Amino acid sequence: MPHFSLESGDCHELSSSELLGKVIFIFYDNKNTFKRNSDFKHELFQEYLALTEAERASIEILQVIDCTEARLISSFFWKKALVRNSRKYNLQLWGDWDGGLKRNYHFLDEESYMLIIDQMGKVIYYQDALFLPARIQGITEIVKEILSSADMR
Repeated sequence: MPHFSLESGDCHELSSSELLGKVIFIFYDNKNTFKRNSDFKHELFQEYLALTEAERASIEILQVIDCTEARLISSFFWKKALVRNSRKYNLQLWGDWDGGLKRNYHFLDEESYMLIIDQMGKVIYYQDALFLPARIQGITEIVKEILSSADMR
């Protein structure tokens, strides 16, 4: 897995090296695309909550926001928005402040992405654009299969 580092609005840091050994679901958006695919994200999070505590410990769901356009002065407001929305959606939102995740996976501006990365750091699913209702069921089945076959130590 290429190196990247993320930071939450309340200054917690997360590095890609900390995620090795887990199945990782990454949703990558910018401030304009964040609400895209909210139905699918909600459904996936409900599946996650239905797992046992041990199973959840082997999985990370990351909602990452492209924060590369934030400047020194505006970054304070961006961080406040990340904290506010983390509370609103009951899910930690992470900022890609230096664009490392965006660069490493060749994400384009104004687009939504979903990656699923296995325990060894290999991308096993990559989806861009809007997850249309017809796609949601297929993606959900893939997600359920990965969750059920993951090595849940």
